[in-house]
Amino acid sequence: MKEIVEPFMKSKNMILPAEKFDFMKWFVNKARKTNNYRDVKIEDYHFIEYHEERMMGMNKSAKWVEFYNELSDAGYISTNVEIFDYVMKHKRRPSDKDKIQWLTFKADALDIRSQFGFSMKKFNNCFVSKDGRPFTLGSQTDYNPERNKELSTIIKKYKLIS
Repeated sequence: MKEIVEPFMKSKNMILPAEKFDFMKWFVNKARKTNNYRDVKIEDYHFIEYHEERMMGMNKSAKWVEFYNELSDAGYISTNVEIFDYVMKHKRRPSDKDKIQWLTFKADALDIRSQFGFSMKKFNNCFVSKDGRPFTLGSQTDYNPERNKELSTIIKKYKLIS
């Protein structure tokens, strides 16, 4: 299969699979979503879809880095970019890593929680407040963009990528 996939993707300047069988794993998962997945054949458009999905993933990752930079530079969080990127993608903390420290009001942190789809349990597993106590719904206000305009602007800019 590599003899077919690699030349085609190189000729079109597309992202090559990281491992020999990555494309096949992707294709089988895609084919299984159809009614007659055993009859699905690899077509040119599958290579293009694979490439586009990988590009979307890379762009999304880059956006999380930008989101991290804005929150960090504005003094909202203390962590490293790798942990933040992982938490935002997977909604869980990488094993053996410290939680992301939230440095401002709990209500601000809970705006992030509500706008980016974290359950309270998952959010508390990934983030810790400046006082070290867990976040609770009692700290939450209804999301109001007027309450903290700086944070609201940041949230609005990156909410579309979640």
